[in-house]
Amino acid sequence: MLRCCGSRYSRAVKCAFVFILFILIEQIHKGLYTLCINISFFLDNVEVAVVALTQAEKYLTLSWLLAQHSLELESLCPAQQPFSVVQPSELPDPTQFIVRNSIVLTVGIAFEHCPEQFHDYVARLKEAGVVAIGFGVGLIFAAAPQQLIDACAHHNIGLFIVPKKIPFVSILNVVTEEFSRQDKMEHEQFMRGQKVLNHAALSHGISGLLSQTAALIGGSCTIIDNDNRTIAHVAYAETDREPLHRVEHKMLSSGDRFHTLITHSVLPLSRFDRDIIKHSIGLADLLLQRPVQLRKARTELNTLALSVLLGFDGNEEQLGRIFSRISDNHGNVRPVLIQAHTQAHINKAFRTIDAQLSANDRELCAIMLNEHSALLLFRASRSIDNILTLFGESKEQLKICIDTTHPWQDIDSRLVEQLNIATKALAIGTHSSPQNSPLRWLANPNVMQALDARAKITLDRLRSYDAQHHTELYDTLSVFLQQGSNITTSSATLGIHRHTMRSRLHRIAGICEINLDDPVTCAEMLLVVISRPSSE
Repeated sequence: MLRCCGSRYSRAVKCAFVFILFILIEQIHKGLYTLCINISFFLDNVEVAVVALTQAEKYLTLSWLLAQHSLELESLCPAQQPFSVVQPSELPDPTQFIVRNSIVLTVGIAFEHCPEQFHDYVARLKEAGVVAIGFGVGLIFAAAPQQLIDACAHHNIGLFIVPKKIPFVSILNVVTEEFSRQDKMEHEQFMRGQKVLNHAALSHGISGLLSQTAALIGGSCTIIDNDNRTIAHVAYAETDREPLHRVEHKMLSSGDRFHTLITHSVLPLSRFDRDIIKHSIGLADLLLQRPVQLRKARTELNTLALSVLLGFDGNEEQLGRIFSRISDNHGNVRPVLIQAHTQAHINKAFRTIDAQLSANDRELCAIMLNEHSALLLFRASRSIDNILTLFGESKEQLKICIDTTHPWQDIDSRLVEQLNIATKALAIGTHSSPQNSPLRWLANPNVMQALDARAKITLDRLRSYDAQHHTELYDTLSVFLQQGSNITTSSATLGIHRHTMRSRLHRIAGICEINLDDPVTCAEMLLVVISRPSSE
């Protein structure tokens, strides 16, 4: 056992451990079986661990601790300085492990036969920054030794008695609970402060934001730019006093431009103050990052929205400025149409693509056509492999039809319908490119006329039946045909049992008067389904 300890502790600490074990054995021989200090407690003392109370900038007063009636503590020497840490230790010299502003708890094992050494012991604790000593009685000493009382009074260190029935861990728990309560209150206070700052930024801009920040931290706030010009300043009445604590907080930079928030406060900034300032800086960065350009872009978008509402053609100059961020230097874009069984899969693809584009300072240009399909535009210079990479893992739940490049002015509903037809012919998890895009011939007017006539006596019947009976027969037929007339994969795609799938197909065959066991009929109906406009 001692060889194991020797590998972990220094020689001095090992000696202390041996000394403690010796005292334990001696006490047991004396018959003091009520010595209820377990081995784990002594191991903690040997390592002199700081137990449970290391929250930064958290302080309590000794008078608060003494007022906790459940602990039944008795004060012998008062102490004015607050404490932040409670440490149990039975080492005769624990100073190398002591944290400043701490309370040391001990039963005096090391001084049972030499109480005169308490004077030097207290002197060392005072130099290490100890605030008070909690002395446990009834185990080694029946009462606090007079030498200890005199030493604490001489060195101005607090001293209180811990009754035998109160374990040291009870003191640790009480203090820990109080710090946790303070943390919760600070968190709630910070959440209230966040709401105040958010409202101020939205309602009153940068001046309102600084006013509320100054009030919350009890100081003045000034924002300057990289040329040392004052952007905004708010004074706080209390900062007329001197001396003041001045702190500079660097804000985000945009190229060579950056801003700095300077605070002046009577007291040093607390953790709450610093958290409030960080949040305020984030809001200020948003307000200061070229709002004129943002407002101009928003105005152009509003103008285009109004043009669409009134049925006017969009101003080509305005559209050109917007599409300049999406198209290449020749004004060309690459349209991509995607389809999925659920809108959630399309939304996931949007999020994945937008995250990657944002990392390269590019924007996502996309529009939902219906709940199962969407159109995206990419720069014409992007390769097909690069576009597929942008989709990431989300492409496993999509059909993706990547078209050839076009001038952005040529993107119209006719092109979108062609892409929609080509995409419907794909299987989930696959894609097509301009070189292998299927069924473009379906857009031929004569072909479409024949398919429309067939749809009128089949698919239109299904839609009417679904509307009247709140069923999903049209979607069932569409999935069945696009899954190669495979009942197992179709039922898995729809999330229904195979028996349910067969029952639905039997009903569909009766309504549409078609034979779904005939592969030619299924091929015909597949062409009818995929030729339907995306709005259907």
